Amino acid sequence: MPIKYIGRESHFHGKSIFEIARNLKNFGEGRYVYRVAFSSRYEEPSFYRLTSVVPDMNAKGYCKGTAVGEKIFRGRNMGICKIESGMKHDWRLIPKDQEQNWLDAVKNCKVKPATVVKSTSRLPPLMEKIFHDERLAYSLPVDDKTFICDVKINYLNFNNVVLDKDLENTNKGVENDTK
Repeated sequence: MPIKYIGRESHFHGKSIFEIARNLKNFGEGRYVYRVAFSSRYEEPSFYRLTSVVPDMNAKGYCKGTAVGEKIFRGRNMGICKIESGMKHDWRLIPKDQEQNWLDAVKNCKVKPATVVKSTSRLPPLMEKIFHDERLAYSLPVDDKTFICDVKINYLNFNNVVLDKDLENTNKGVENDTK
């Protein structure tokens, strides 16, 4: 009789970092791990080099704790940071004989350039109509500049976005340095 699965298929295919680390010497310090979700989602290599793993010995199954590692995300070194998703059962250990292949893939990886975004944007049409009618009701002047607002971007480690005015400023600085 065939097996019939009920419910959704699991997104996770692996072990937690703490399950992996507890079977390794020095809790896996210096070893490389990767998330299966990231390896299937991105072309560029994404992995961690574990610097310290401290499992919570009171947790059932030792699947909780704190893990810190050097993060390589989409071919870019993000530095040493805390691994927030260490308890997810989606981690795999990179075998020692394949570690150099992963490091070479980072060196040969072509990092995508930053996406340039306009620094100004028009208001949405309905909001523009409401503001237009309000300004006319109060006899205030109405022109195209009224409906243009500045774009603000929260820069994080993972954002690969640059405002066009910031790009112009950096290019002017480069031109001045070369003269």
